[in-house]
Amino acid sequence: MSVNSPNLFLDVYEPHDIVIFYAAGEVMSEMMLVKMDTDGTLKKAVEGDTPWGWCTQDVTTTGISDQSAINGLISRTAKVGDKVGVYMGTGIIKTDCVYETSGSIAAGQSLYPHASGGYVSNTAAGSAVGIADDALDADGVVRFKNLV
Repeated sequence: MSVNSPNLFLDVYEPHDIVIFYAAGEVMSEMMLVKMDTDGTLKKAVEGDTPWGWCTQDVTTTGISDQSAINGLISRTAKVGDKVGVYMGTGIIKTDCVYETSGSIAAGQSLYPHASGGYVSNTAAGSAVGIADDALDADGVVRFKNLV
C-alpha cells in the first residue's frame, strides 16, 4: 500500500474501520500507535495510555499544503494539525510496523505500547494492543490481530 520505505502498513486481512476526522497533534509515522489527547488531537500512545488506533499516514511538520483528510489518505503524507486516517477496530494487520522488542516476536505473543511513544513492544506493560499471529520474519514483518 505505501510508497514509503519501509512499507509499514502492508495488508489488512479482515474488515476494518479508518476514521478520518481527528487532527494529528505531533509528528508521527505511519502505523504508530495513537491516543486521543486531552486537547482533542491525536498523539503517540505510550505505555500506560489507552490506545485509540494506528496512524495510517506519515505526519511531518511540513506535510503538503492545505491537506484535507481525503487527500491525506491518497498522498499518505500530512502535516501536524491536519486530519489523518486512524485504523481502528478488529482486524488482522500485516506490517513491518514500528516496534521495540526485547528479543524476537513469537506467534501468540501479546504486543503492548512502548515507553518511547507510538511504538509497540513485546514487553508486558499495560493493556495489550495486539496478538502476534505469526513470528517476526527475517524481513521484520509480522502479522497480528488488532485489539484497539
